[in-house]
Amino acid sequence: DDVLNMRAAIAELSLSFTSTRAPMDVHILFQVYDKNSSFAASTTERERVLRNKIPEEFRNLTTLWSEDQMAAEYRGLPHTNMINNMSPHTWYRSSYMPLQVFAKQHPEYSFFWNWESDVRVIGDMRNALEQFSDYAKGQPTSPNLEGMATWPMTAAQDNAHQSQHHDLQHGVGTEADLITLNPISDVPGSGWYWESDVQGYNEEALRFRKFSLGRSVRFSRALLESMNRANAVDKRSMFTESWPASLVHHSHLPDEPSLQYSRGTLAPRMKAVYVPHPVFTNHAWDPAVLERFLTRSDLFCPLARIGTRDFTFHDGPSQADHDAYSAWLSGACRTRALVRSRH
Repeated sequence: DDVLNMRAAIAELSLSFTSTRAPMDVHILFQVYDKNSSFAASTTERERVLRNKIPEEFRNLTTLWSEDQMAAEYRGLPHTNMINNMSPHTWYRSSYMPLQVFAKQHPEYSFFWNWESDVRVIGDMRNALEQFSDYAKGQPTSPNLEGMATWPMTAAQDNAHQSQHHDLQHGVGTEADLITLNPISDVPGSGWYWESDVQGYNEEALRFRKFSLGRSVRFSRALLESMNRANAVDKRSMFTESWPASLVHHSHLPDEPSLQYSRGTLAPRMKAVYVPHPVFTNHAWDPAVLERFLTRSDLFCPLARIGTRDFTFHDGPSQADHDAYSAWLSGACRTRALVRSRH
C-alpha cells in the first residue's frame, strides 16, 4: 500500500498539471537507523542503503538522513526537560529538522508540504492540497492565532471562524507561512503530554507557546529558515508539534529583551492558518455535547484521553480509518477524506 500511495502522490502532484497548475515535486526523506552507516560521506554506501531500503522507482526521489546527522547539524541544543530522556534530535521529537536541512539544500522551493507517510487521501491529493492553500491564502494574519483553538462544529461556526476577524485585513491574499489541519491551541495549562518539553527560553517566554497535533502541514521557506536559525544559532527547541506554531506566534510579539525571543532570528509577522475541514465520527453526536467535550480545558490531559483508542477522539490510526480507506480502494463510493493507514 505504501508503494501504491507513493505512485498516486507522484501521479496526482507531479504529473497532473496544466498551463495554470504547476507540477509539485515529490521527495522522500528517509531515515537511516544504522549508526555505522557512512551514507553521507560515501556514494557507495548511499547506493547500498537505497538498494536495500527503497524501491528502484523511488530512489532518485529519496534523500537519506539520520539522527546523528541532525545532532551534528544542530550542536549544543540543551537536554533539559526532555521527556523519556529523549535526545533533542530524535525523529519523533524533532521531526522537522530533516526538512529544515532539506530546505537549505533546495533553494528552488518556496513552500514545502510535510506529509506523514501513513496519511491517505480518499480523493485527489492535488485538489486537497490546493484547496487547503487557497483557504489559507484568503485568511488574515492573526497575531495571536485567535479563533483557531478548536474544531468548528457546524457550517455556521465555520463561517464564524472565517469572519471572526473581519476587521483584520492584513495578510488576506498572501500565502501562509504555516498551514495546519488541526486546531492551533495554547500550550501552557493544556495538560498536553509534551507541555514541558521546551529548551532555551526563560519563564516569561514560556507563556507564549502554541501547538497543533499532526505533522501533515505546509511551511514557507521563511518559517523553515526561522526554525533553523532558532535551533542552530539561539540553541532553542520544542517538541515538534509546538515548534513552528510557537515561532509564528513569537514573530508578532514585542521585541523585549526580557522575553528572550531573539526577534532577529525570526521572519517578521509570519502567518499561520488552521484549515477547518470535515471530521468524521463513528457515531452521531449532538453538536452541543460535542462542542462542550472538545472545548473542555482538560481535553489534552492524559486522563481525559484514556480509552479513546479506536474511538472518535483517538488521533492515530483507527479501525474506522482502515475500513473506509480499504473500501474505497476496493471501489466503494466514499466521500473525500484524510485517513491514517495502519501498517
